[in-house]
Amino acid sequence: MNKFLSKALPVVNAIIAGLIIWTGGAAGGAFAETTGILGAAPPILGFIIGLFFPGLILAILICGTVALFINIRDEIVLANKSLNDLKKEQR
Repeated sequence: MNKFLSKALPVVNAIIAGLIIWTGGAAGGAFAETTGILGAAPPILGFIIGLFFPGLILAILICGTVALFINIRDEIVLANKSLNDLKKEQR
């Protein structure tokens, strides 16, 4: 079960990143529409701006950190396996 969860974590991380980016776009569109900050521009422009600035930056910071931890874990597991194989060869 533990291996299944560790294999599924990158997929969940990617889904969460997509949700963060999409939420940033929705927030940007809603903000542009309610405040009128973009003037006569359509709300889709606020959505696009929201996708890149808050959405993408937050996704990179949060999900990028999680992805880095996943990669570190995989490398530690590989190193542990290599050390165990080395111990068996020395016996």
